[in-house]
Amino acid sequence: MFEELKDELDLQEFFKIMGVNKLKIGRDSYSMRCLHPDHNDSGPSFHYWTTSHKFYCYGCHFKGDIIDIVQAVKGLSFRKAISWVKEYAGWSSTTTTKQLEAIIERREQNKTGGVEDDDGDTSVVVIPAYFETDFSVARDSIKKYIEGRKWSLSLLADHGVGYCKHGYFRNRIIFPVYDRDDELTTFAARATWIVGEDEERYLYPRHSALSKSIWPLHKPISGTPIFLEGCPDAMRLREYGLNAYACLGNQLGDVKLDLIRKTFRHHDKIIILPDDDKGGEILFKAFGKLIHEFQIYVCRMKSIYSGDRLLKDIDEVGQFCGREMVQKIIDKNIPYQDVLIDDKYDFPEPPKMVTSLVKDEIESDPTPSDEFKVINQLYWSTR
Repeated sequence: MFEELKDELDLQEFFKIMGVNKLKIGRDSYSMRCLHPDHNDSGPSFHYWTTSHKFYCYGCHFKGDIIDIVQAVKGLSFRKAISWVKEYAGWSSTTTTKQLEAIIERREQNKTGGVEDDDGDTSVVVIPAYFETDFSVARDSIKKYIEGRKWSLSLLADHGVGYCKHGYFRNRIIFPVYDRDDELTTFAARATWIVGEDEERYLYPRHSALSKSIWPLHKPISGTPIFLEGCPDAMRLREYGLNAYACLGNQLGDVKLDLIRKTFRHHDKIIILPDDDKGGEILFKAFGKLIHEFQIYVCRMKSIYSGDRLLKDIDEVGQFCGREMVQKIIDKNIPYQDVLIDDKYDFPEPPKMVTSLVKDEIESDPTPSDEFKVINQLYWSTR
């Protein structure tokens, strides 16, 4: 149905209606200035292929099909853009209602990387045209998020981290994910606000290669590799000069595990730092499949209160307790085989202790007292 609709369009007339004044016609493609309203193209950077009915802008990375063009130019929702194209092609508004509903459902799945396109192409991922890396001109909410995290702008720039001004990923921090050949494979879009029950903390694009990616493979540094769940956690450790990588979640399939095997085969030892929750337990168990390839050591996270705030991951520890506490957690790693996880994630809530108690412990004895461990349920492994 969808391909028939595209084939019935008069493309030259269509592009005129979309505002194209100069159209370069090739054997199986059209070239023109970009149609995205946020791209002031001096082009022509925009190419549309008549065989596949797909387009791509080499200037801003805008990508998709005719429906995406209509959505961008006319400012329509996906459903209304479909109706507009059907009306333009002379189709009745009720001819293909079931097919239209199926396409809408599929598009919604694609937004979170759930489904491939018809041609199965997952090799090309593009960051939206409204992706920005200059945080000095970002919204106040974005600036406050970065300042609160205490990430340096130089580190963000070095890793290509940016944000989206508007659109589906609006007000999210964008972590571009590259493979070892410096090719963009996907990106993670993290919310900068406390998400509700019906929201996702992370969103991913269509064609997402999430199942075979870790972040940031293209920026290796010296030292023992340390694996965590999320990009902010890895960013925190990299701020401190540690060789950290985000697994982009806690689900490690065979493809991702094989990627770790091949990429880090020259390292005898690796460290994992799971969060103090069920997701962290899943990550811990997944790395057990690599026990014969590496000496795996584990940094055990246990939640701690800083003032009235409960800290559950290493990024928050660095943010509220500082580098010394993070380093102590990393240094306190133990062999994978020695970790007992049966009761790891079912600790009773500790009393709310002030941050000064944490600082006092750092400045005194590097080995925490039994009382301190009991009071704060801190990060120390006990067997």
